[in-house]
Amino acid sequence: ISKKNIQDLVPKTIMHFLVNYARDNVQNELVREIYNDKDSFKVYLQEDQDVAIKRAGYFETQKLLLKTLEVLGEVREFKVARSPAPVSRNRHNMSRFN
Repeated sequence: ISKKNIQDLVPKTIMHFLVNYARDNVQNELVREIYNDKDSFKVYLQEDQDVAIKRAGYFETQKLLLKTLEVLGEVREFKVARSPAPVSRNRHNMSRFN
């Protein structure tokens, strides 16, 4: 059983180390290339025009929603301040009107 386990684990272990080594080296190489080429670095950092337009639209929507909340708060406060006292309709109060 252990010989079969060893035969199974050795190729898997080798592949694990090879894949991790290749991944780390490819990532390092890509980062190095990005930093070495200043023009492409600026291109990667530029915002797409469509994204900028959407962001501006979302900002305007947020401003409008905040203004709406402010107005709704003022309306609520106005209604609370102006609402008349509730009228009690029990027999004792109604007897005065009869």
